[in-house]
Amino acid sequence: MGDHQLEITEQDIRWSNDMTSGATQWKGLESFNETKQYFFIFINKASAHVIPKRSFETEAEAVRFAEQVRTYMKTAQHNT
Repeated sequence: MGDHQLEITEQDIRWSNDMTSGATQWKGLESFNETKQYFFIFINKASAHVIPKRSFETEAEAVRFAEQVRTYMKTAQHNT
């Protein structure tokens, strides 16, 4: 599948790989969930960005990532 890059900013979530790239504003996302090993940022009910927690150097980084995603999504929902 190749490397995938994911970047979150206050405005949107951006992704890219060898073949494509794109961005979605936070207000356009469906939901955010996590399991013991993965984070899921749902674009819609059937599609999600899947982020392995092992891709973070520390557990604290993973926790900060989740907190930031939740904050951005909550802020976007309140601003619509």
